[in-house]
Formats: sequence, structure tokens, C-alpha cells
Amino acid sequence: ISGLLGSMLVYLFSSFAIAAVGKSAQDVVKEVRRQFAENPGIMTYDTKPDYERCVSIVAKSALRGMVKPGVVAVSGPLITGIIFRRIGIASGRELLGAKCVASFLMFATASGILMALFLNTAGGAWDNAKKYVETGFGGGKGSETHKAAVTGDTVGDPFKDTAGPSIHVLIKMLATITLVAAPNTPSILDIYLCVMLRWMKLYPINNTDWFLLERYENLKRICQNLEIRPSVGIAAKAEGLGQTIFSNPSYAKPPFGSAT
Repeated sequence: ISGLLGSMLVYLFSSFAIAAVGKSAQDVVKEVRRQFAENPGIMTYDTKPDYERCVSIVAKSALRGMVKPGVVAVSGPLITGIIFRRIGIASGRELLGAKCVASFLMFATASGILMALFLNTAGGAWDNAKKYVETGFGGGKGSETHKAAVTGDTVGDPFKDTAGPSIHVLIKMLATITLVAAPNTPSILDIYLCVMLRWMKLYPINNTDWFLLERYENLKRICQNLEIRPSVGIAAKAEGLGQTIFSNPSYAKPPFGSAT
């Protein structure tokens, strides 16, 4: 499943990048039409168009368009690792999260290389086909062949200039984020332990609490095996709180046996 998610991420990232180019181009077309309508002197060379307005539209649109691809690239490996790590802890497979993230990266890298080759090659072919037609082949400029080649080049430009080269950055970003953030990012287990630790300090202990306290030894062992420093510290504090409660004579022992 994680490998499939890694492969899907490449195609989702590429679709966002291509859609961003189309949105930026459409904004420029609307601005050009507005200037032609409001300032007819542009067509007769009596006045100059507002070039700065077009440049500003392209810059702002490009920044907005890269938000979704960036979020997908950054959050993909982190969310995958956290979710599958939690599933692994619940099912007794402590290394499931690490294995799934490794699978995610391998499939994303392999799919990314193939996708980048396709986009760069196809985009370059469409661009060269248009230039070849403009030299006179197939009727030259103004022919139906030229119109079809221009349509292909419209699709080929975002392929070879945007989506294709950006996959190179995507592949490196996925690996870098995983290596840098994974060992130092609090997991769902960390948040769970913090909440339960705070809850046990505020409310009197009962049989349900005893059931949770007897789980902390296993949680700490799992965290130490995975070398997760934040979880080790939190679990150790929880274990210390549990020992304090166990040694307090004002609390009665639970009526049932070991919960583990």
C-alpha cells in the first residue's frame, strides 16, 4: 500500500504542476484581453502595454500554484510513516512504519524517474515538431498541421519546462525530509502519551487507569527498540508516574489480574 501511495504521489505532484501552468497562462490571457479592450492604442503602437502587470500576475500565480505540490511533497512521507508506524505498534510489528516509508521512497523514486523521462522527452518532441512544421513541412505556418503542432506545443511546454524538471526536486525532497524529520518528529504515540499523562494527573485513578498503566512498560520497550528519543522520554515519565501511583497506599490494587 505504501509503495502504491509513493507511485501515486508522483502523478499527483505532476498534475498539480501542469494545472498551475495552465492557470497562470489563463490569467495572462485575461489580462492581455483586458488591456486590448481598455487601451486600443496598443494595436496601433501608439501606446505601450502594461508589461509589469503581466509579470506580476505570472509571479503571484506561480507562487500560489506551487503551494499544493509543495504540501504534497512535504507531507507525503511524514503522514505515511506516522500512520503505518501506529498500525505497526498496534499489531505488534514495531518496524512496520520504517519499512513502509522505505517502500514509499523506493516506489516514488522509480516512478519519478520514469515519469520525468516521459515528460521531458514528450514535451521536447512536441516542441521540435512545431518548429519542424514552421520550416515548411506539412504546409508550414497557417496550415492545419501547424495548428495541431501549436496545440501539442502548448501541452509540451509545461511537460518539459515545469513538471519534468520539478520531479528531480521531488525525489530529493522526499528522501531529505524523511531522513531529517522522521527521527525528531513527535508521533501519534507521543501525543497519546502526553495526553494520558496529563489526564492521569488531573483525575483519580480507577481500574481503567490501571489497565493503561500496565501498558507503559511495553510502550517504552517499543520506543527504545525504534530509538525514538521523544517517545522514550515521555514513556519514562509515564512509567515513573505509574510507579508512584502503585506505591501509594491510598490507591487500591485493581480487582483483575494483569492487563497485558
